[in-house]
Amino acid sequence: MRQTASAKETSRSSTSSTNRAALKVARRSRNEDAFAVCLDNADYLASLEAGKIYRVLVDEKAQARGMIRILDESGEDYLYSERRFIRVALSKPLKAALTLAG
Repeated sequence: MRQTASAKETSRSSTSSTNRAALKVARRSRNEDAFAVCLDNADYLASLEAGKIYRVLVDEKAQARGMIRILDESGEDYLYSERRFIRVALSKPLKAALTLAG
């Protein structure tokens, strides 16, 4: 994983494009019930919407650095500071609806 030069807060996965789809399927199957609400989208207006629920992907290395991996508005997973989000527990019907939508 490498961080962008401009923000140093968001980072794109370094997985090759051929493996990216398989990795996303694996990540989604492990993380179907992990969600967080965006609290602060400053400097990321095109990528995040404040108040929106996002899918969280497990990334232990990122978590150790105070980061959270989110599937953002681009449909790709990026790293953001954990302080921008709050993890939420959702009801089963809402989880199911968000899982189908994502």
